[in-house]
Amino acid sequence: MGPIQTSLGILEVDATTVDCTGEGCIELEVFGESLAIVGSNAIGAELMPALILGYADSMSAEIVYEAGATENERVLRLIHETGKEMAKIDLATYGSSASFEYLAGNLATIGMSSRMIAQDEAQMLLQAGIPDPRETEREHVLALDAVAIVVHPDNPLTSISMADLRAVFGGRITSWAALGGPDEPINLYAGDEDSRALDIFTQKAFDSAGQSLPGITKRFKSNSELLDSVLVDRNAIGFTGLSYVRDAKVLSIRQECGIVSDASPFSVKAEEYPLALRLYIYEHPGEMAKHARGLLDYTSSESAQAVISAAHLVNRIPEYRPLTDMGPQLVQSLTGEDEFSLDLFRALVGELGEGRRLSTTFRFTPGSVQLDLLSDQSAAALARQLADGTFAGQEIVLVGFSDADGGFERNLALSKGRAQTVYETMINAVGAAALNDLTLLVQGYGELLPVACNTTANGREINRRVEIWVRPKRS
Repeated sequence: MGPIQTSLGILEVDATTVDCTGEGCIELEVFGESLAIVGSNAIGAELMPALILGYADSMSAEIVYEAGATENERVLRLIHETGKEMAKIDLATYGSSASFEYLAGNLATIGMSSRMIAQDEAQMLLQAGIPDPRETEREHVLALDAVAIVVHPDNPLTSISMADLRAVFGGRITSWAALGGPDEPINLYAGDEDSRALDIFTQKAFDSAGQSLPGITKRFKSNSELLDSVLVDRNAIGFTGLSYVRDAKVLSIRQECGIVSDASPFSVKAEEYPLALRLYIYEHPGEMAKHARGLLDYTSSESAQAVISAAHLVNRIPEYRPLTDMGPQLVQSLTGEDEFSLDLFRALVGELGEGRRLSTTFRFTPGSVQLDLLSDQSAAALARQLADGTFAGQEIVLVGFSDADGGFERNLALSKGRAQTVYETMINAVGAAALNDLTLLVQGYGELLPVACNTTANGREINRRVEIWVRPKRS
C-alpha cells in the first residue's frame, strides 16, 4: 500500500491497481503479485528462468528457486533487496499445447510455445472469450532456434538435401556412397527424447514432432556428448543446436532447385534456413500484473538478447552480410529457370554492391500484403533505430522481392509494393518527421535473387520478402 497525503487526511492506495506517468511520478515497487507461466519446455527449461533472473537483476532484486509438485514445475520468487517478496512466479513446462489450454482456462498469465498458435487453438481461446492473440498484439516472437546437421571434419560432403536427410534418418539410406561419399555405413546420432534439437528436427524434416528414428540411432543426453562422438567417428551424422557445433563440420541444406542454405545465425535470423523455427510467448488479455508486464517488456530489451544467446538460442540482434557472400543466390538468378532480366540484374548489383544486407527480413502473412508478426515488430524496431541515429551517415535501401509465379513485370511491381509497405509501416511507427534527415530508398527487383525454390508453396512464400541494405552515403 502507498500512503498519499490529501486534504481529507492520509489515504492508503494499493500500488498494484494504479499507474503514474509523467515527470512528477516516483517509481513504486510492487509487492505480493502472483503469476503463472506455462508451456514449451524449449523455452521454459532454460531460457525463461534466465530471463526472469535478468529481469530481477534489472531491479537489483534476487530470485529464490523452489521445486514444484512435479519435475515439470518450478516456483521462482522475486525478492526485493529489503527481503520482501515482489512476485511469486509459477513456471510449468507442460508443452506448447498446454500454454493455450491454460490461457483459455484463465490459469496462465503467459503462455510459451515453440510454434505459432494453431487455428483450432485460436478457436478454443475464442470460445473462452479470449480474442485471437494474432490479431490483438498479444503474440510475441521471443527468440529463434535451429539445428545444425553435423559430420566429422573429414567428411567430403558440404551439403545435403532435405529429401536425403529424411531418407538417412528414416533408415532408407544407410551408406555414404549413396550421398556421394565413401562406401561406408552411416552412423546416426541424435539427442534423447527430451532433446530440443530432436523436436525441431522431426518437426521440420518430417513435419511431425513425434517421428521416431531408426533403432540403430545412437542417443545422447547432451549436445556435448553427441559432438564428442561425432568428432571421433568419420562415418557419423547427427544434429544438434546451432550454438553447440564446435569443431564439427556443418552441412548446408540443399534445396531441390539447387539453392543452398547455410546453417548460420544470419540465415536463421533471415528465416532462410529450413531447420529453424520461431519461439513464441502469448499473453492473457486480462489485467496484466505489473511484473508480468515488466518481464514481457524485458524480453525484447538489448540485455535480454545476451540472455537468449547464453541459453544457446538465436537472438534477434541483426547481423550483416555483403553481396559478395550471396554467390548461390546470384548464380541462381543467372542460371535458374525463372524469368530473367540482365539489365535489372545489373541494376541490382549496382545498387547493392557497396552495401551490406541486414539479417532483418520482412515477410508477409500468406495470401495478403500485411506484414507478419515478426516483420511488423521488426519494422517498428528498425524505425526507432533510424530515428535514434544508429545508421547516421549511411543510406538505407528497402529492397522488395517476389516469387516467380505470374508475369515478370507484375512481379516487379509487387516487389516494389512490398518494400513500400515496409516503408509506410516504419513511418507510422515513429512519424515522418523522425526520418526526415535520412536517405531511405525503396526498390523492387521482382523474382531476382531467390533464396528458396519457386517450385514449392513454402519456397514461394519465403521469396516474397523485403530486405534491408545499408550502404555508404552517395553524393
